[in-house]
Amino acid sequence: MLHLWLACFHPGGSPEPEPAAGTDPVAAPSGTPAVPWQPHGLRHPTVRCTFEVPAAWTRSASPMPDHIAELSSAGMAPAMLIVEERVESDLPSAHAHVLAYYQSGLLTADGARVVTDVALTGATAGRLLSIRWGPPDAGRIETVVLLAFPGLPLVGMVARHPESDQEATEAITTVVQSTRCSLP
Repeated sequence: MLHLWLACFHPGGSPEPEPAAGTDPVAAPSGTPAVPWQPHGLRHPTVRCTFEVPAAWTRSASPMPDHIAELSSAGMAPAMLIVEERVESDLPSAHAHVLAYYQSGLLTADGARVVTDVALTGATAGRLLSIRWGPPDAGRIETVVLLAFPGLPLVGMVARHPESDQEATEAITTVVQSTRCSLP
């Protein structure tokens, strides 16, 4: 059952195996990109995060075991946001793995492109990437935020919403700006 769930959410239909210890998960031995993949439900987060839950969004009372939190909005075109602990130890590695993941699937679709790829500065260092797929100005956006807190594992956020949903974009910004993480 777990394999079936993973296959539904993995761009090739079936999950890639985890890379062997000491190998680079971004490039397969043949030189072709491999999909950086982390199994759901098999690694519990070691950090706790607090953040503001935007109006009209709800926080799941029982997120997947490897998610720190899950949020969703209601409405005609619902949006969702997942907060998780990343496996990489630094921002450049996490950024490279995120790009490799999208280049292996989503970014191969017609009209798909990286809309935003910027460094976050201020109280929290990090990186924000937005990928659009679907028709221009009428597609969906997948936003990936990588957050680095001193002395803690990296935290990642993945949000999906319609490109035209400005309220979802503002809600995601609220969550990112208000996120603070610590060890339990």
